[in-house]
Amino acid sequence: VTNDGLSVTGSAEFVPPDGGYLKVDDGGTDGFTKILGAGKIAVEKNSDTAITDPTFSLRRSRGNSASKTAVQDGDEIGSILFAGYDGSGGSGDNEGFGESAAIVVQADGEHGTSGDATDTPGKILFKTSPDGSSTVATRMAIGSDGKVAIGGDVASSGSISGTVLSGSSTATLHGLNVGQGVFTVSNEGAVDGSGDLTMGTITMTGFTVDSDGAR
Repeated sequence: VTNDGLSVTGSAEFVPPDGGYLKVDDGGTDGFTKILGAGKIAVEKNSDTAITDPTFSLRRSRGNSASKTAVQDGDEIGSILFAGYDGSGGSGDNEGFGESAAIVVQADGEHGTSGDATDTPGKILFKTSPDGSSTVATRMAIGSDGKVAIGGDVASSGSISGTVLSGSSTATLHGLNVGQGVFTVSNEGAVDGSGDLTMGTITMTGFTVDSDGAR
C-alpha cells in the first residue's frame, strides 16, 4: 500500500475481525462509505444543502479508458441485479445464484447528437424472471419521453401518458389492452373511447369499472 494506491497481484480477500468493516473516508466531515462483512454497504452524506445526497453512480462509455467514445442507442448503461440462490451449488461467477429481477438503464437514442453535444437520453427497464426460469424479461419501461409501458418495452407496447388522476387532471391510456382505441378516465368519472377493457376491476375514489363493464 502506498500513497498512490493499493496494488495486488491476482485475487485478494480483505478479512476484518468479526464485526469489523472497511471504511473509505477522505478525512473530512461530509460523509463516508462503509463496507460491512455482514453483506451491507453504507453510504453516508452529511450536509445542510438540500440537493446534496449520497450518490451511487454507474458510468458507461464506448471505446476504452484512454479513448472514450459516446454510447449508442440501445447500449446498456448500468444494471442493478437481484439474484436468488437456486440450491444447485453452481460454480463460476454466478455460484448457483440465478437472476430474479433487474433494473436496467439503456441509452434511448444517440448521445451527443440532435444539436446538443451533451444530450444523454435514457430509459429505465424493470425486469423480472417468471416461475420456472432464471432469465429476466422486461415488464415495465419508462422512456426518455416520459411514456410508461407496462408488460414490455416502450418500443413495442402501449403506454400510459399524462398525469394519472391527480387533482383535476385526466389520465389517458393509449393502446393498453383497450383494442385500438383510446380509453380516458377523468377524476369526475367520465369514460369515453372504443375497444374492450381487458382488466379485472379498476377502483378509484367514487368510480369503479369491473370486468363486465358495470360502473
